[in-house]
Amino acid sequence: MKFVRLGIVLTMVLFAGLSLAWAQTAPLIIGLSQALTGSLSSGQKEFMQTEFPGLVKEFTGLNTTVEHGDYDALAKKLEKGEIQLAIFSGLEFAWVSKRYDTLKPLLITTYKKAAVRALLITKKDGPSTFAELQGKDIAWLNQSRQQCLLYLERLCREAGGSTPQAYFKKIDLPKSGETALDDVILGKTAACVVDEVAWNLYKSVKPGGYNRLKVLSQSEEFPPPVFAYHAGSLSEKTLAQFRVGMFKANNSTKGQDVMAMFKISAFENLTPQFPAMLESIAKAYPEAGAK
Repeated sequence: MKFVRLGIVLTMVLFAGLSLAWAQTAPLIIGLSQALTGSLSSGQKEFMQTEFPGLVKEFTGLNTTVEHGDYDALAKKLEKGEIQLAIFSGLEFAWVSKRYDTLKPLLITTYKKAAVRALLITKKDGPSTFAELQGKDIAWLNQSRQQCLLYLERLCREAGGSTPQAYFKKIDLPKSGETALDDVILGKTAACVVDEVAWNLYKSVKPGGYNRLKVLSQSEEFPPPVFAYHAGSLSEKTLAQFRVGMFKANNSTKGQDVMAMFKISAFENLTPQFPAMLESIAKAYPEAGAK
């Protein structure tokens, strides 16, 4: 009987070892939230399919593939082990981490050292209150800037429960922050909602135009995009290998080129204030209808 039990134990160990070896050699699947990739063209997405795994391989040594998806679908796949990592907007992670407490943040991303927030911009001699914009033409940055749309929607709700489409005469969707800000100066729109990156860039490239504009209001700071994983799905060695390797990409020209398409200029460690930011932003912008 002892020999039978020993044989069973050895068989279990053998199969466990084979399973672990497979898990380590199989490519990690990284999910990319549509909130961060929605504005990419089909060609850019195809480029991302090959270049991002190449970037990860070069700096971490890990084989990966990527897939795009809705944030909630990605969270479910992480929970089920169908994907191993996912990158969410900070707000999306604030939402899903409340429903999936086994999802853990690994590292955050930043872009041009700017805070993630939305700014409502008008001419210096233009409207001085949000109410004065009712019935006017405005614009919001149509480049996958989740915070810009959400902030605009909240301003309209607080102004009387309306939607942006009902509150304003027309909403333009310029392809760049520079165009959105130029249009305000030219009088094509009464205001625009852009992110802090676009506002800072405009100051550097068109200081004269920048000085003719003002920030009428601004949103809270949103948490930055975050790489997340399901607790226990990856070894600590693999997590550290991915994290340390991606930090190396910060100093690579090739890495910067690929990251820029994804609106990333650096991978960074979680900040001490990150958990509090998740809590406060989820209260300010609650998830519409728990999925």
